[in-house]
Amino acid sequence: WDTSSLLSMKGMFDTAKAFNQDLSEWDVSRCTSFASLFQNSGFNIDISDWDVYKSSNMQKMFFKSDFDLSLCWDANRLIPASIREDMFTGTQGKLGCSTQDSSSPSFKPSQDPSFSPSLKPSLKPSLKPSLKPSQGPMVSVDMSPSMNPSSSSQPSSFIPSFSTCIEKYRDGDYSICGPIEEWDVKASTNMNSGFKNMDSFNANLSEWDTSRVTDMFRMFENAKAFNGDVSTWDTSSLLTMKEMFDTTAVFNQDLSGWDVSQCTSFYALFKSSAFNINISGWDVYQASQMQYMFYNSDFNQKLCWSTDRIDPTIRSYMFVGSRGKFGCDFSFCIEEYRGGDHSICGPIEQWVVSDIIDMSEVFRDMDTFNSDISEWSTSQATDM
Repeated sequence: WDTSSLLSMKGMFDTAKAFNQDLSEWDVSRCTSFASLFQNSGFNIDISDWDVYKSSNMQKMFFKSDFDLSLCWDANRLIPASIREDMFTGTQGKLGCSTQDSSSPSFKPSQDPSFSPSLKPSLKPSLKPSLKPSQGPMVSVDMSPSMNPSSSSQPSSFIPSFSTCIEKYRDGDYSICGPIEEWDVKASTNMNSGFKNMDSFNANLSEWDTSRVTDMFRMFENAKAFNGDVSTWDTSSLLTMKEMFDTTAVFNQDLSGWDVSQCTSFYALFKSSAFNINISGWDVYQASQMQYMFYNSDFNQKLCWSTDRIDPTIRSYMFVGSRGKFGCDFSFCIEEYRGGDHSICGPIEQWVVSDIIDMSEVFRDMDTFNSDISEWSTSQATDM
């Protein structure tokens, strides 16, 4: 089967007691949900070659199944623990590359994206003797540029890892990493829980290079004083923003320019927060989790997202306790239309404008505008 377009395999082989076919060649590189995929099934084939690094849900993937193999996937970097609860519960399966794997053609050492960005985890690199471990299991290493063979070996080039800097910062030790505003984080891929529960934290992080970060799970959760400008961050690599700003009591920065097109989890992103900026321009159509996104928050905007492309099952309680909702704000649609983007709000002839009061200057100076808007209901409009 050609599975290259698959986005969800949730429960696909759940309770298929006799199923045990070789799926090792399947292309699942676009799939975001593997939840309960082989739960209670007879499946027991090695699928270490699968590229699962866009996943946002692996809960109960092999739950109470016959699976008893080691999967050589890089758990520490690319599969956050938060998305794989009960993954192997009731089985003998596990994550890890055993020494036996090193003699197998499918063996792959853990790859740090900062070391070789062009090497995808699903690829099979040609191993030289120097790359084979002499003993024991493979260990995932968070390499800083100073550990990269292409970097200078001089002490002056040493750049501490993000996790090291955060640990020192929390302890009040600023000697190693320097002022937080100047940290070099360009090699970082994981900022999971970075400032979580830091009640008084509020710094200017606007100069940070976050272009390689894939995981910002709970990064500012419960950082109640944080309201730093992060509007210019490069978020194009982000895969999860789950609970990122959960319970940020004052955070309300403009994130409308963020590129979140690769992100799969927006779960509880702004829950119980002060966030109230229109982010209709976000491309959220890779999402597999939007539950509680604005739950009990100050959000009071219309989001002009196509609900036809967002499964209702992934957006339960999304706006509960807030005044947010789906819908296309007229002024937003006009602005997008003037900018040449006619895709977000749909064909202008079909816009629902029955509650619009102010239509002043909407098509002013649009020299070539000549659309049929005869079906518009303008009975509420008082200003044209």
